[in-house]
This record gives sequence, C-alpha cells and structure tokens, in this order.
Amino acid sequence: MKELNQIQHKYLGHIVCMADENGNPLEWNKTERICLFKNENREIKISFDFFCFNLNFEAGEVFSDMYETVEKNIVNSYKHFLNDRKEIEETFFKYYKDEIEPELIAELITTSIEEIYSLIEVVEVRTYTDGYAVIVKTPWVNEQLGIEKRGILDGDEWIEVKLESEIDVVEMNYNH
Repeated sequence: MKELNQIQHKYLGHIVCMADENGNPLEWNKTERICLFKNENREIKISFDFFCFNLNFEAGEVFSDMYETVEKNIVNSYKHFLNDRKEIEETFFKYYKDEIEPELIAELITTSIEEIYSLIEVVEVRTYTDGYAVIVKTPWVNEQLGIEKRGILDGDEWIEVKLESEIDVVEMNYNH
C-alpha cells in the first residue's frame, strides 16, 4: 500500500490516506502502540471508516449533511475501543473456552490466559460510526477472527467473536 496523503486530525492525531494496489484511495488509518492481549510495545494498524471523505479529507456534496456526524461518531468509536480493551480480552477468552478449546486435542490446549494471549496477533482495528472490530490471527482457526462491538452509540450494543470475512471493511470516498 502506498501513502497518498496525511493530515493531523484534531482528535485522532496523525492519520494517513493509503492507496490500494492500483493507486486508488483505500482507507484512512494510523499506527499506534496499544497494549492489547498483554502484547505491549506492538504497533497496531487502526483503520477509520471515513466513507464520506476523499484523499484530501474533504466530504463531497453528497455527504455534506452527514460528514460532521460521521467524523464525531468514528472518534467516539475509537475512544470506546481504547476504553474497552479489557472487555475485548475477556470476550475472546470466553470464546476460546466455549468454542476453540473443546475442539482441540489435549496436547494443544492452553490453559493460562497469558499463554492464550501470547498466541494472539492483533492484525488491525477497524473503527466504524457505530463501533469497532479487532481483527486477530490465532493458531487455532485457519481464518482470522474479529472481536466486533457495534451499537455503542445508540445504546443497543453487542460484542461477539466472528470470522473476519463476516466483518465490514472500512471504506472511503474514492473521488479525487
């Protein structure tokens, strides 16, 4: 991925617009050191679903009535993610105990939280206008998993672990 533009966002700090393999604007993101699953000092990519913004972080006329709300809600979702790290870890641990561990043969079962967390690699965090998803790679499932929390801004929140392929990608206004 190639960097197309960068800005200093008033709440999110330094964010960059990245291109896909064809050079088209793909997403706004940043990399940040965050302690998640006890993995300290690991840089994590955080993608923002700024779907109504282009590579200059401007909203087109089509989105003129909603871009401020979108921006505010993404910032709020990001703040929720930062505050929910313990809940994210607990949700994954419960999923491991309920769904993964019963399928493992005895030699592969890891019992301590520290052992389980040491085997989890955080791939990225996706923030949306109504929540976020933490995408992880584990040795127990062939596909990446996501701990997704949605509905946080309308009071109808839920959190669950699902396959990464079932979780929305972030997107942006592709108009230059």
